[in-house]
Amino acid sequence: GAVSNDPEEARAAFAPLAAGMLADADSGVRAAAAATVGRLSMDGTGDQLASMVRADEAHAVRAAALQALRHLRSGLLTAAVETALTDDHEEVRREALRITPDLPAPPETIARLLAGVAASGSLGERQTAISALGALTHPAAAEALWSLWEPLATGELEPELHLELLEAAAGQGDPGLAESVHVYRARQAAKGIEAAFAETLRGGNAGDGRRVFRDNQSASCLRCHAVGSHGGNVGPNLSRIGATSTREELLQSLVNPSARVTPGYGIVSLLLDNGERLAGILREETESEYELDLGDGIRRIDRADVVSREDAPSSMPPMDQLLTRREIRDLIEYLTTLR
Repeated sequence: GAVSNDPEEARAAFAPLAAGMLADADSGVRAAAAATVGRLSMDGTGDQLASMVRADEAHAVRAAALQALRHLRSGLLTAAVETALTDDHEEVRREALRITPDLPAPPETIARLLAGVAASGSLGERQTAISALGALTHPAAAEALWSLWEPLATGELEPELHLELLEAAAGQGDPGLAESVHVYRARQAAKGIEAAFAETLRGGNAGDGRRVFRDNQSASCLRCHAVGSHGGNVGPNLSRIGATSTREELLQSLVNPSARVTPGYGIVSLLLDNGERLAGILREETESEYELDLGDGIRRIDRADVVSREDAPSSMPPMDQLLTRREIRDLIEYLTTLR
């Protein structure tokens, strides 16, 4: 039958354990406890969570405690965010920036704070601040995003910030920004696949990309590809893909997998200048020759003798049909680490 998850029962079961787990010696337990307190909206934990934001030695715990205060809609949240914005660890500061649009402060004040970080913070902080501006439906937020649009249009904005700005501008609520994104994307698409997906080439999170590769059920990367000894062998082993492929080549392989045949994994058909047609698995390709497995043996063909070449379509689906652009960017970042 159907499984019932009654939050009241969960709260009642966890309540006697919460304080002790929030103070556990293991930072992983403390972080998990903070996340559980937030998800269950457990009252009476605000003071302990605020103290953790201020003083816990583990940055992951400080970030989890801050997120829990957000879920609780605690009156202590504003002070906790102010503390977190000056934290020594970037991920805690970024968590505070994500929460900033939810604070009970004048939107123009929040927009000015985010605009300042978007202009002068670390790269990661700027990414988060731009995304947070996109969640703030106020003219001051739109103004801040407009100030970044011209550098994007002129090619002066760092590539690592393009995706955040395009997403924020499309969703902020300003009609002019949304139309500008539409026009920009149309112009990029007309230049080809690499330009159409240029914002996915840099700025991703390798850890998130690893999770996409291992866990995303839509993409199912591990079903066909292995990293090390883990994964399938239908497609190429990717253990060293970051050392052998550029970011642009990785993007092409993800969104247009039929454009490039990986030796050993694709069938090609060659028409020779003597009229002979050969079809087989491409074993190797150099500047001077092809090596084909014809089924009854291996044959080397001089490229100068080839009149035309046709590649069989890849069985791999284009990943832009299965993943978001942010997931593609993270996946590319992860693949570049495989060396």
